[in-house]
Amino acid sequence: MTVVCRRKHRAKKKMLNVMLLVIAILSLLLFSTWSVLGIFNDEFVLFKYMNYFGYYMPLIAFVVLVFASLFKRLWWFRVALLVVSLPVLILPYFLAAADFSGEKYAIKSGKLGTDSVELTVMTFSKMSRNRNYSAIADLLDCKKYDAILMQEAPDFDALIKAHPSVAKDCNTSFVGNQYKSLVLLTPHKIESEQSSKFGNLFAIELPGVGPIALLTNRIDKTLNKSVALQQNQVEQMLLATKELRDAGIPTVVAGDFNATPFNAVHYYMREAMAYARPVGILNQTFTFPAEGRRIGMIGPQIRIDHIFYTGMQLKHAEVLDTSAGSDHYPVRAEFLLPKQATKDIE
Repeated sequence: MTVVCRRKHRAKKKMLNVMLLVIAILSLLLFSTWSVLGIFNDEFVLFKYMNYFGYYMPLIAFVVLVFASLFKRLWWFRVALLVVSLPVLILPYFLAAADFSGEKYAIKSGKLGTDSVELTVMTFSKMSRNRNYSAIADLLDCKKYDAILMQEAPDFDALIKAHPSVAKDCNTSFVGNQYKSLVLLTPHKIESEQSSKFGNLFAIELPGVGPIALLTNRIDKTLNKSVALQQNQVEQMLLATKELRDAGIPTVVAGDFNATPFNAVHYYMREAMAYARPVGILNQTFTFPAEGRRIGMIGPQIRIDHIFYTGMQLKHAEVLDTSAGSDHYPVRAEFLLPKQATKDIE
């Protein structure tokens, strides 16, 4: 009787191992298919979710690869698994770091003379229910930044009332509505401001350079909105920036894109503008979730706040380590621009 039980136990264990191996192999095939066909493709729902957490797909695939390799120690089997897994182990991080066609609109290193002007920009998604006004006021320092582009700040008037010093040092433009609530703070003169469904477009006068175009936005969430809606928002935004680029106006687009570098929204932007990629490795460059929505000690897990630009040279970009009570960390970028004749933005 004992022998029969042992045989049944071994048979069940073998069957379980086979099932786990099959699942592991199918998972690796899915990951590799995603890395070849699914990146930047949000039309297919499963790919959309995988893109949103694209940073983790190679890591998960590596764990599955090691797990599957333990079942059979045949060298050819392990080589076959490795070959199947190579696309997902290599392509995602390579594509996330690669330059796309938008890089041609940046001024390359070495193309600027010593007589250049610096532009420092910060983008910050405040989180609508965040009432940590004191910390936010410390962050909104126009002595440190030429432009602060803030999203999700429907209570901006209340913030200014609580800390009037912010308005003392900054010229401000605020358009509040049910969803976007977008703000510009700058020590420079605000030449123009336009509000639209895809964001707010501002022009400031940067001494020594002339007008600089600034566009801030909060794109609809990647996971619970249609791809067509998000794509339309980005297309409208890029039409506006193309007109500015054709007119020779240096432009910065910054905000909460609700998309990681693997989502289609980010791909469209990198096709049309240069990307101010923050320095650091993985979570050092992540912006969400911050303390306003953090679970325990788990830090930020994805990067969905971005800065894009044309007509200038990127000097440095980074994710700041304070969130001032928000669920997003701010992103800061320094640019260099050549001194040039003034051009008007119509």
